[in-house]
Amino acid sequence: NQMRKDKNRIITKIKNNIRKEQRINEKIENKLGKEQRRRNSEIEKQLRKDKVDTRSEMQILLLGTGEFVKSRFINQMKIVTGASFSLAELKAYTILVYQLIILAMQSLIRS
Repeated sequence: NQMRKDKNRIITKIKNNIRKEQRINEKIENKLGKEQRRRNSEIEKQLRKDKVDTRSEMQILLLGTGEFVKSRFINQMKIVTGASFSLAELKAYTILVYQLIILAMQSLIRS
């Protein structure tokens, strides 16, 4: 009978120890879970921010000889977006337009 009581006492102690371990493990998992959720939240926030940033960002490859194509594209973007030209820019672009006209005429004469 005494052996049975001792056996039950030992089993009870083992069960209590198991419960303590489980509680400790749950606390550890909760802390890890909180850290993982916090880190995941930070990553998701950064991804959303990057997505918004890339929506307004565009990369364009401009091919062509010299600077004519590129400068013409920039001018067209200014016109489309409503940006105004300074007086110095207007003078510089006037010269560029004349040069483009002369090049186009030379090209027509050659062909």
